[in-house]
Amino acid sequence: MLVNEKVVWDREFCSLRGTWPYPHRVPSDVDVHLCCDVCLIAAKPKITYDDALKKPKELKMGATLILTVNISGVPTPEVSWYFGEETIELGNGTTLETIETTYSTLTIKDVGGKNSGAYSVKAKNLAGSDSAEFTVIIKG
Repeated sequence: MLVNEKVVWDREFCSLRGTWPYPHRVPSDVDVHLCCDVCLIAAKPKITYDDALKKPKELKMGATLILTVNISGVPTPEVSWYFGEETIELGNGTTLETIETTYSTLTIKDVGGKNSGAYSVKAKNLAGSDSAEFTVIIKG
């Protein structure tokens, strides 16, 4: 399997169809591999987010925490959110909305001191993974 910065394709599979070495060169900024109609197409997950989240997010007790990230990748990445090392549990005012390869939003209503700390999001698929970390400070 060949890996190009963002794109992965299955060289052996293409060669079995007799298409190798039909143009399989893909620029690193292209997320689509157009060699044939049956190649394995995959793009590593990428997480992007607002620059304001690059510094600690400060909230008052009782406020609502909202962390939103943009997600891309082929096939659609599996997205997981963590508080410290623990997977975030939903319920009691904590919700998660993920729209396939568009975005994922973690919302926690009525935050308190126990919600201060490091949050992270991870996206993974067969081509790789990406992650992002955020610091949240709850002030009394």
